[in-house]
Amino acid sequence: MLVDSDEEERRGIMEILKGAGYQVLEARDRAEALAVISDWPQALVVVAEEAPPGPAPELLVALRQATRAPIVVIGDEREVTEVGALLFGADYYDRRHAERVRRRAIQTLERRGYLGILEPAA
Repeated sequence: MLVDSDEEERRGIMEILKGAGYQVLEARDRAEALAVISDWPQALVVVAEEAPPGPAPELLVALRQATRAPIVVIGDEREVTEVGALLFGADYYDRRHAERVRRRAIQTLERRGYLGILEPAA
């Protein structure tokens, strides 16, 4: 799942992940993210640090409570945000380098043992 309020950026990151063979579900904000995550098992969650209206730490805490899937946060090189993201439940923080995010996402999926496309929860 990809959470980003910026449609252009969301589409760009989705293209990269889909190009690598992954099914990508998208959410524009916290409410959509929590609705999607409750209906679909997630292999990986990618969150843009400015994605939600409202505090990003609250979104990370809610996502961490809703899923055991790895959470990758992409941001704008604000070191405090990186530390905060990790403290509030993210597994990895990247500074908006799309190719590196794609590689890290694939490595994280492989390390956690996720294979193939996940099906919706019953």
